[in-house]
Amino acid sequence: MGSFRRRLITIACCLPTTSAAEVCDKQRPLWSPEDGTATAVDELIAVITSSVGLALIALTLIAMLAGRRWLKIMSSGLWGLMTLGQLASFYTDGVHLGAIQEGCIGPIYLSIGVCAAICILMAWASRRRAKKGV
Repeated sequence: MGSFRRRLITIACCLPTTSAAEVCDKQRPLWSPEDGTATAVDELIAVITSSVGLALIALTLIAMLAGRRWLKIMSSGLWGLMTLGQLASFYTDGVHLGAIQEGCIGPIYLSIGVCAAICILMAWASRRRAKKGV
């Protein structure tokens, strides 16, 4: 009887409740259950259109247009920090995992991949080029 009771308690604890809805209200205030579960593309759009994401896009564009090596290195480093921050919040934050289970936050694999790719491309763009004919 004890193991059956433990299973019932475990199932009851995993069911969506008002506390889970509060997690989604804090993480994604504009999301509603009628919208369906969030996808990886939704999460990518949320990350890129956040204030930090927009600032990094602006810095990346300025670095590419200005052609300054130090701006490219700084942009690459900040994209790397953003990637690490997403990984840290995904693996260490229980609230974030609860929001994923509720469906208001999608899988972060696509957004991590895009941020890491931009970081690598900016690092590649900041390398020194060999002078020809010298």
